[in-house]
Amino acid sequence: MTDYHQAVADFCITKSFFMKVNMSSADRIIRVIIAVIFAALYFTGTVTGTIGLVLTVAGVIFLLTSIVGFCPLYTIFGIRTKK
Repeated sequence: MTDYHQAVADFCITKSFFMKVNMSSADRIIRVIIAVIFAALYFTGTVTGTIGLVLTVAGVIFLLTSIVGFCPLYTIFGIRTKK
């Protein structure tokens, strides 16, 4: 490992650069439910076109953030639902 890479690794460890869980389990469950609803609306043809694609992308984002337990927007706004 070069000195540069070691310096970056040290910075990440000391400054808590890595994502920390900031979502409670209730928040994560609600996001999964919303993602399933968005997917159902899109795949049943209830919502189509641009709005359907936007809901599908939002659903994927909700699903990914609930799996990881980290929401970048929560960090920006200083929100933390996990105690």
